[in-house]
Amino acid sequence: MLSPVQIALLTIIAGFGSTLQGAFGYGMALAISPFLLLIEPRLIPGPFTIAATVLVLLMVVREKQSVDFRGLAWAIPGQVGGILFGGWVLTMASQRLLSILFGFLVLGVVLVSFRGVRIPFKKETLLAAGLISGIMAILTTLSGPPLAIVYQHSPGERLRATLSGFFIFGSIFSLATLLTIGRLGIDEIRLSFALIPGVVIGYLLSNRLLPLVDKGFSRHAILAISAIGALLVLVREI
Repeated sequence: MLSPVQIALLTIIAGFGSTLQGAFGYGMALAISPFLLLIEPRLIPGPFTIAATVLVLLMVVREKQSVDFRGLAWAIPGQVGGILFGGWVLTMASQRLLSILFGFLVLGVVLVSFRGVRIPFKKETLLAAGLISGIMAILTTLSGPPLAIVYQHSPGERLRATLSGFFIFGSIFSLATLLTIGRLGIDEIRLSFALIPGVVIGYLLSNRLLPLVDKGFSRHAILAISAIGALLVLVREI
């Protein structure tokens, strides 16, 4: 049973993470997962995944006209393949070594992007981004950067809506897996209720930030969030 103080803290934390993701397209897991583990470890992964699913659903409804379904048609099969391949790889190699490898990979791509090199936007790139995202989801729980970097030059609303569509599929896949292995039940659903008010508040706050974000800030924010996430993975593993 969560105390009133814990519930208040969770509302603030979830609100912050949801504002970040609602404005820029992703970053919620990166921003709040460490704090959730400190307050109540059972919030990860089930309750958090439920709350994150609510957020991305709200974001897709808000900007549904901007979802790049053709891009998702390539990225999602890559994601499925990446998740399955990542699970197989874990049985064959060191998770720590692979996490470090992908951390450096993301940092390298971010550096190249900051220097002005444009990542080709085509079906092969989308498929590869989905594949890498799926593998990273298994190895590091950091699945957003590969696809976000591919869409970095897209208008803010297209980036947010398409990433949200991508995350919806991943979240449903994750929830189904958790349900199958007995890690998602009534207790997890009840715990998710402590996060959802903050998610809704953060989503509403992000609506107020969109005019500012879409004036050219989204690309640099995406690259910065990706770099921070990769650095955190490297610090954790090294």
